[in-house]
Amino acid sequence: MWKRLAHLSFWLGASLYFGGLVSIGAIAAPGVFHVTTHTAITMPGIAPSLNMGNQVGGEIFGEVLNRFVWIEVIGSALLLFGIGVPLVSHRPVRRSISILFSLWLALVVLLGYTAGYLHPQVWHMREVLRASAMTQPAPPPNATQPVTWPEKAEFDSLHARAETLARIKVYILLGMIVLGAMRGVTEASVRVRKTEEKAAT
Repeated sequence: MWKRLAHLSFWLGASLYFGGLVSIGAIAAPGVFHVTTHTAITMPGIAPSLNMGNQVGGEIFGEVLNRFVWIEVIGSALLLFGIGVPLVSHRPVRRSISILFSLWLALVVLLGYTAGYLHPQVWHMREVLRASAMTQPAPPPNATQPVTWPEKAEFDSLHARAETLARIKVYILLGMIVLGAMRGVTEASVRVRKTEEKAAT
């Protein structure tokens, strides 16, 4: 019973976490920023030196990310149960389970870093950027390069780091899914072989 629950928990957690990240990155983010940059959506307190569409899109998408942290926590807990049951109940511990647990640890470390430190830093730097933008001149209409200043460079660096870590999470989860599927196929083939050997005897 516990093994079946662990199996269900692993795949539910993996599908919830992986599907959520892919949906946010491939659907939600492009959709939000497309709408905010191609329509006349405005926000109070945004200086002319900043891109209004990106600022509005960032405000909306930031709230989406804040809410998605709960999905990440739930997905991580489900994955832990799915990995933990075979980890403590099977001796010796299978190599595939050890690798899955290591990947889970890496995923949780990234989650703690992004949710506990990096994202708050991005939100804080966004406010600092908006405040500093009030003293920056608006770019000329025919400007080919965006206006940059230290606060904007720092914000862009933090934002790029957050995007990179989100991609790493996707790759880790994809690795867990592939390894979990291979482990399931291997276990199924072992059961079939044992059944055939038992029938032959």
